[in-house]
Amino acid sequence: MQLRHGIHLGYCTNIHRGETWEETFRGLDEYTLRVRAAVCPADVPYGIGLRLSADAAAELAADSGKV
Repeated sequence: MQLRHGIHLGYCTNIHRGETWEETFRGLDEYTLRVRAAVCPADVPYGIGLRLSADAAAELAADSGKV
């Protein structure tokens, strides 16, 4: 979402973080998409900062099928 003066508004998943990939993905679905819907029109890009714990990163590295 672009604000005045070319500044972009985004959201970081460290607000509702998870320790496992399942918890992280659930947070994206439950919180991040809800915030996006409240502040950004559907046809406009919206930046998301993805915070991954070491455990979640290790899960994804071990099983790329989870992505």
